[in-house]
Amino acid sequence: MAIKFLTSLGQIEARRRRLFTEARAIARIQHPNVVAIYRVGEVRGCPYLVSEFVRGEPLDAVAKPLPWRRVLEMAVGLGRGLAAAHRQGVLHRDIK
Repeated sequence: MAIKFLTSLGQIEARRRRLFTEARAIARIQHPNVVAIYRVGEVRGCPYLVSEFVRGEPLDAVAKPLPWRRVLEMAVGLGRGLAAAHRQGVLHRDIK
């Protein structure tokens, strides 16, 4: 599992609404290329989101250049996940 926790008090209400909106949108999508959401809640006024933990490394840490076949494989997976989101009416703003 991965836990996203909002602890900063600055603009907490706007961030809380955005986190809950994000969680509801993601929870509507069930697809192998979209992270699963398990729980959303608050502890002492700090909102959190518990999601599937996906092993890997961030794209900015990947040794470059990548072989074109690997890039294509990644792009196809990304496209499939986005297509699943779009079928549910979700417009994604935070692609990772």
